[in-house]
Amino acid sequence: MRCEPENTMRDLLKSLAGCKNVASLRSTIGELSAEFGAITLMDILTMKQPGKLQAMCFLRPESPSQERQLMANLGVSRFGNDLVFVVDLPEEPKPAGQREGFRPRSTKDRRSKSPARRLLDRGVR
Repeated sequence: MRCEPENTMRDLLKSLAGCKNVASLRSTIGELSAEFGAITLMDILTMKQPGKLQAMCFLRPESPSQERQLMANLGVSRFGNDLVFVVDLPEEPKPAGQREGFRPRSTKDRRSKSPARRLLDRGVR
């Protein structure tokens, strides 16, 4: 499912918030780039925090004037040579009955006894 891009630059971040995953986010940024010029670099990193999944987006517009326009109209920040902004993404649902950080145990007993210990347990000396 793709998120629908808005037609105005000030609605860019709102339209990006409707993206369901990184692929749709990348696609929408690509579609919207036509409104403010070509993007020469796009890098998206995800960060997972308890109860929240965020995408940190780094963009490098083609010209300094496009960069100034984005900064003025969208309120995005500069990080090095790139513009950066954060988009909240919906968190992947957990499988039913699974707790945070829970890994089910293997059915195989991992603590096998040494042959000497087994003999002692049987009373053989």
